[in-house]
Amino acid sequence: MKILLLNYEFPPLGGGAGNATKNIAREMTALGHSVCVVTAWFEGQSDDEVIDGYRVIRLHSLRKKKESSNLIEMLHFVWCAIRRSKRIVSEFKPEKVVCFFAVPTGIIGLYLKKKYKLPYIISLRGGDVPGFLPISLKYHHIISAPITNLVWKGSADIIANSKGLTTLAEKTAVKFNKTVEYIPNGVNTKEFFPAQTPKDSSKLKLLFVGRLVEQKGVTYLIKAVEQIILKNPSLKDAISCDVIGDGPLRESLEAEVKSRNLEHVFSFLGWASRADLPAYYQKADVFVLPSFDEGMPNVVLEAIASGLAIIATDIAGNDELVESGSNGFLYKDHKDLSEIIEKFIKDSDLITRFGKASELKSQTFSWKLVAEKYINICQEIK
Repeated sequence: MKILLLNYEFPPLGGGAGNATKNIAREMTALGHSVCVVTAWFEGQSDDEVIDGYRVIRLHSLRKKKESSNLIEMLHFVWCAIRRSKRIVSEFKPEKVVCFFAVPTGIIGLYLKKKYKLPYIISLRGGDVPGFLPISLKYHHIISAPITNLVWKGSADIIANSKGLTTLAEKTAVKFNKTVEYIPNGVNTKEFFPAQTPKDSSKLKLLFVGRLVEQKGVTYLIKAVEQIILKNPSLKDAISCDVIGDGPLRESLEAEVKSRNLEHVFSFLGWASRADLPAYYQKADVFVLPSFDEGMPNVVLEAIASGLAIIATDIAGNDELVESGSNGFLYKDHKDLSEIIEKFIKDSDLITRFGKASELKSQTFSWKLVAEKYINICQEIK
């Protein structure tokens, strides 16, 4: 089967959705299918190349930043894809189309259906679902509602990557007599695995990986560490935290760290390459994700595969990967974050016990299984 994957994000662009596209494309190819990915070009990347047996076409849209894309850039990518679609369809001859994100890539899927009668599937990632992040994305969802409705209505099937997102998406899908399939993200355990040598136990090493935006809640992690040190100054040198990622809040977060005299704790390291990222997980003891909303966070999957204890907010997506008291702690109120971090300082055995439980849990999340589920849906639709 020939499958066309559409996503305006693909490594090195974007975050979890781009990495998911890459892994699914690789596994679909390994299973004997012909795959072509259409994504946005970025400086230093090839326009057209073969990776792990599948083709990647990068369109020269207006994308300027690796970590994020604005509305104008997204719409320009849609226009570029539609303009190039005749050539792509004639060369690759796709049978099915998978659109990662209902908006903007679902618009391309809708066009391909109307122009070439190609059925398309939507793979929802979070922000493209009405009701997700209701405060910050409220107006985005209102403005995009007319096109979102057309995209959902025209789709052959809809997929969501967490149980919570599935439940939320069903509220929109039911309007068009659609159901939503739940297919979680996976993790590559050949790429992400526990450290093979003993770690430095002189201090608790925290790790955050992700975009530096308000949604991720990094400011609450900074405040939590400050509270620990203010309460017990002797712990000043007992904690370190690597922050991997970038985004619009980086400058203000670095300023906040400086104003709270925590420069000796926090290291803002920018984005790490996929080749370098596993080493950061292996160096850490505890992974922290204090975000407000998630789909199925790839970074937590990578962390559990790396054998880390997890601290995360008790929200949809996180609650499928973290069992409080088994492989980490989930919390509802950011005021509790400092107390949870202190537990790991006081009881280092938690790190070992939770880490082993995390590694075991990660073995149930395989990209091969994810790809097989996508293929089954592609085979079923007409």
